[in-house]
Amino acid sequence: MARRKKTSSRGLGDDPLKWIKDETAPAAAPEPRAPSPEPQAAPLAPAEAVVEINSPIILDAVITIAEAAALKDSLLPHINRKGEVCIDGSHVQSVDTAALQVLLAFVRTSQGHGAVVRWTGVSEALLGTAELLGVASHIGLRA
Repeated sequence: MARRKKTSSRGLGDDPLKWIKDETAPAAAPEPRAPSPEPQAAPLAPAEAVVEINSPIILDAVITIAEAAALKDSLLPHINRKGEVCIDGSHVQSVDTAALQVLLAFVRTSQGHGAVVRWTGVSEALLGTAELLGVASHIGLRA
């Protein structure tokens, strides 16, 4: 009976511990980086985007989860106002949890920046839903 010679998938010159040696070898010095360009100033907002300081925030008739992102976008320009921030919610016919969460976040953030939030009008739908969800006093609808 003839003996079979063991074969390996490695070639004769392969070093099975090469990966260990490669990891412990000193790393090549990193190439010098080019200096980063000076930061550019943000472009100025168009005149239409400037918010009138004393203008009240008028809420739409329908503010639900579908409009929550648009509501947030309409409130953001008012977030750093100082003094009094007036919100008119008299036209609201439909409101849900998502919209009230956006309003709550806006009211708390505004108050954190030193503003006083005052409601100039509150619809029955807005007040009823806010009371049902327990946020009426948190957003300033009830004392």
